[in-house]
Amino acid sequence: MAFSTEEMAAMADLDINPELWFAQCEAAFELSNVTSEKTKFNHCLAVLEPDVLRKVQSCIRSPDPTNPYEFFKTSLLSVLQPNRSPTSSRCDGHAPG
Repeated sequence: MAFSTEEMAAMADLDINPELWFAQCEAAFELSNVTSEKTKFNHCLAVLEPDVLRKVQSCIRSPDPTNPYEFFKTSLLSVLQPNRSPTSSRCDGHAPG
């Protein structure tokens, strides 16, 4: 099964449930054998709306060199769901809460 950025874009409604959206992305990555952190990160950037990306723009400008997707995911979830986890790190350098 080939991976489709267009299919990911069709489900890019983070307002409903961001964690579910990332779960869907990860299922698509697994089905398509996408394992590279950088590729996962780039697919997310390609489909998310600019207003969503602005919330974590420092992550985009300076992605984590080792785990860009996981850092982006954690950072975006902490911004969209600030009460999600008291230990979540944020891209902007501020502690959550």
